Amino acid sequence: MMALNPLRRWFEVQGGAWQVPDAMLGDMAAEMRKEAGAQVAPKLHRYIVQYQGTVAQGVRAIRVSGACTISGVDEARLSQEFIIVHDGGKCFFDATYDPEGRRFTAFHYHGYA
Repeated sequence: MMALNPLRRWFEVQGGAWQVPDAMLGDMAAEMRKEAGAQVAPKLHRYIVQYQGTVAQGVRAIRVSGACTISGVDEARLSQEFIIVHDGGKCFFDATYDPEGRRFTAFHYHGYA
């Protein structure tokens, strides 16, 4: 799936254990704003978000990675593989979303190198 409208900057990464339904993304975005905190939440609409359906021990989850900016990466690549960043503070986050419970079970900002 390429960019999703109105979440134009969201990209489903190929190769997941299951395809995340478009309808689930609105709930996930709302929860993401809560998790992001007051400093970052107003800026989330500008983040690039990658996501992929996973299964661990028979339980579905969604792996999520967000970035305020990614330079030199085209949209096709955003749907092919997760872009790994090792620092960058609150500009980058990794998270795990529980679609059954409709909440994040993990949400972590990167540190600074």
